[in-house]
Amino acid sequence: MVAALPDEGDGIGPRMHRHQRAVARMWDGLVVPSDAAWKVGARVLADAPMEPERSVETMATLAASVHQLAVKAHTLTTGEERSLLYGELITTCATCHSQSTATVRSGGGARATQAR
Repeated sequence: MVAALPDEGDGIGPRMHRHQRAVARMWDGLVVPSDAAWKVGARVLADAPMEPERSVETMATLAASVHQLAVKAHTLTTGEERSLLYGELITTCATCHSQSTATVRSGGGARATQAR
C-alpha cells in the first residue's frame, strides 16, 4: 500500500513542495511500475491548490491544465498512456514555472525572484 502525502500548509512554498511530491509519486508509479503510486500522486495533484502568485490568464490556464491532466491520469492504465501524459504534465509545469516570479528550491521551498 502506498501512503498518502501529508498536507504541507498554505503559501506558495508548501504548495509547490506538495506538487513536486505528487509528481514524484507519479514518476515512481510510472517507472516501478506501481498503479497505487501513480494514482496517489495523480489524486494529490488533482486536489492540490494551484493559484499562481500573479493573476495572469496564461498561468491560470496552465494551472487548470495541470488539474485536468491529473484527473485524466486516473483513467490511464498502460505505461505508454501514462508516459505520454507525464511528458505533457512536466511540459505544462515547466511552462508555468518559466513565467513565474517564484523559483522552487531543492527541498520544496519557494523564494521570490524578480519578474521575468
